[in-house]
Amino acid sequence: MKKLLLLTLLNFLTLFGFAQNTILADEIMVKIKNGEAVNLENKVIIGDLDLTKFATQEKKHKNNNYREYTGKIVNELNFKDCVFQGELKGFYVDGANAKIGNLDIKYNGDGDNFNIDFSKPVRFLNCTFEKNVTLKYSNFDDEVSFEKSKFLSVANFKYSKFKKAANFAKTDFKTSANFKYAIFSDETDFYAAFFNASADFKYSNFAERVTFKKASFNSFSDFKYSNFQTSGNFQLARFGTSSDFKYSKGKTYF
Repeated sequence: MKKLLLLTLLNFLTLFGFAQNTILADEIMVKIKNGEAVNLENKVIIGDLDLTKFATQEKKHKNNNYREYTGKIVNELNFKDCVFQGELKGFYVDGANAKIGNLDIKYNGDGDNFNIDFSKPVRFLNCTFEKNVTLKYSNFDDEVSFEKSKFLSVANFKYSKFKKAANFAKTDFKTSANFKYAIFSDETDFYAAFFNASADFKYSNFAERVTFKKASFNSFSDFKYSNFQTSGNFQLARFGTSSDFKYSKGKTYF
């Protein structure tokens, strides 16, 4: 009987501890909606953190095949030692594709676009992202940091604009990292970053100093047409299968 009670108590404490260390993505969405700063540490975030739900302002353009909606997060976001079990979405195309059974269906027309910008600092320190991170087309008006974070799935920052310092030092990209056409307006840090799959920086623009010192590129790395306006430091960086710096501009150090 005592053993049964002890086992029941241990199970209760385990469940209680798990509950204390978890938070639903929807709860974070409520904080953002209410204009509260988000400061979370040692939390497991359950569900997709879909920021595109705040993209409610329609952007007018000449293309009538689709509509574009934008939104801006005005809250400061701080996550430290957190695990994101769902996707982190800052860009979404509605109706561009669908899945029926095991078949991927793609439509000929464009779907409606939803994308999110950020006006305050955004920090994900030593966090783990178990699913896709899609921040394509996002504008970051203030500093951004993903220092020491792990991307277990696709990290998509294509066309993103980083207006202040961007810190990806010691970040671990387990699958593809897409920074194609990204614009970095301030100092940028990829020191000792780990790229296990393709690293796409094609057409990227670095206005200030950027360092890839001691970075590891284990697969194809593409810096074709990249612009290093001040300097690009690749000292002690390791390149695996192949790399392409063709037509890149500016000063690079190896």
